[in-house]
Amino acid sequence: MFMKDKKLMILPLLVLGIFFLLSGISYAMYIYSGTGNIISSITAGGVLFSYKEGPEKINITDTMWLTDSNGKKQDKYFEFYISAKTDSSMELPYYISLRKTSTSDNIDDVIRLYLTKVDANNNEEEVKLVTYNDLVQYENQGIDLSKYTEKLLYSDKVPASSKYMQKYRLRMWIGENVNFFDPKYQNAKFGITVNVYSSAQSFLASNDLVEESTIRKVNSIRNTGNTDISNRTGKIFYVSNTGSDSNDGLSSSNPIKTISKLQEMLDAGTIKKADTILFNDGDVFRGNISLNASNILIGSYGDISKGKPTLTASLYDGAREGNWVEVQPNIWKYTYNGNDQVFTKDVGTLWMFCNENNNNCSKKMTTIDRKFEYANKIMTNVGYDESDIESTIGEILNNDLDFYHTGHACADDSDTVAGKLYLYSTSNPKTRFDEIEFALGVNEINTNKPSLYVDNITIKYVGNHGIGTFPVSNLVVTNSEIGFIGGSAHGYGKRAPDDNGTRYGNGVQVYGGVWDLKGETVKDGFVVDNCYIYQCYDTGVTFQYTPT
Repeated sequence: MFMKDKKLMILPLLVLGIFFLLSGISYAMYIYSGTGNIISSITAGGVLFSYKEGPEKINITDTMWLTDSNGKKQDKYFEFYISAKTDSSMELPYYISLRKTSTSDNIDDVIRLYLTKVDANNNEEEVKLVTYNDLVQYENQGIDLSKYTEKLLYSDKVPASSKYMQKYRLRMWIGENVNFFDPKYQNAKFGITVNVYSSAQSFLASNDLVEESTIRKVNSIRNTGNTDISNRTGKIFYVSNTGSDSNDGLSSSNPIKTISKLQEMLDAGTIKKADTILFNDGDVFRGNISLNASNILIGSYGDISKGKPTLTASLYDGAREGNWVEVQPNIWKYTYNGNDQVFTKDVGTLWMFCNENNNNCSKKMTTIDRKFEYANKIMTNVGYDESDIESTIGEILNNDLDFYHTGHACADDSDTVAGKLYLYSTSNPKTRFDEIEFALGVNEINTNKPSLYVDNITIKYVGNHGIGTFPVSNLVVTNSEIGFIGGSAHGYGKRAPDDNGTRYGNGVQVYGGVWDLKGETVKDGFVVDNCYIYQCYDTGVTFQYTPT
């Protein structure tokens, strides 16, 4: 689930220094310098915050001291801009601070500072006239500044839901109170840097900015274009819900229909190295794919406005297909066509969804348009006697949405074992929820070949891994959404008799590292880019093992 970051957002924007040099007792010279034409920017949440120096490069030699009235009139100044764009209903505070350089001498009491705001007509408004020594230490909750002499010069706010640009000018001079007969001012030097920070803690606490930014980013991923196949050299195979498994799949007008037919073609060698498999936009394909050819590209085609094609290991929607039979009070067994041993792989969890007017779901995500629930998997040890399970299931399932899958089947077992699935529910799950998906214990896309490319695909409701590979030369996953992954048992048959086992599941997993393999070289390596990955039992992207 997407977790909102509660840390303080800090946008440190470093401005190059302003330096003074005091020399002798009869006069003073200071050098006021900037490199000019530098832009520093950072995006965090929905805030784009940037600093830009003016184009000038200043090198000034001036008299030994100035009155305030003359200092304000200097035509030499340090000019910088602060700009921001916010999408929240709250104001964004920012802070301008001055950090004295480590080589500066202790002459803070004679350094005068004059900060102005500049409008579009080049008119200046005074905002600060102060001696450096009178500024207070700036304390930032997100950055430890205790080791610096860093003083707060000025603070302001970016208005809510706005584009903001403010030009500032900073003038500095030696005040008229300087006494050059005092040894501490003789041959002294003084330098500062200007820093701009922004604190968006209030934004994060309100959730507005984070949620809006997340939704915006996720929508950009969901709306990427169809897969580019212009550089592919092999055959192109098309799969669509409106197709037929009697077709050859070699054109968009003659697609095959199901993943099971696709798997037949893979197993028969009809789909070979460097071929491409494209799924029709907006369609849902149930089943999983095991590739036995390298350099396969799995992508999308069709009308992208319908959304990416979805691949899921959930074979049925338990709210629309099959039936739930109450075997004990509030304990329901899933059946399909009268068969109660439906699933041959361990079900990692059940995902239940509710439409707008259905209040039976309480969990929500900013990027999912429906509330949902997930079932709590109960596991027993490998020696548990299931011979009379319908008499004893009440001892296992005690709480609403607990579930149990008999047979101990999982991806790591040598034998495929069908098992009955029981769910504790306060009412018939079929009428309680609008959609029920079974996360079957497989990898949705699995390969032990050197190279695989996946683009613009949605993968959901999988008990093991969304994409699982053994050692690879190239695994590239782009523009895809992978969610509701994992929870299946890891190796029932390999456990001690009293061990209730471990569960697992990753969004994208490479087991064994990235190498030159079987005549293929590492060209792209392991890349996951512009993907939205969420609700994974273990983690989103992982290396699980690298051999020595």
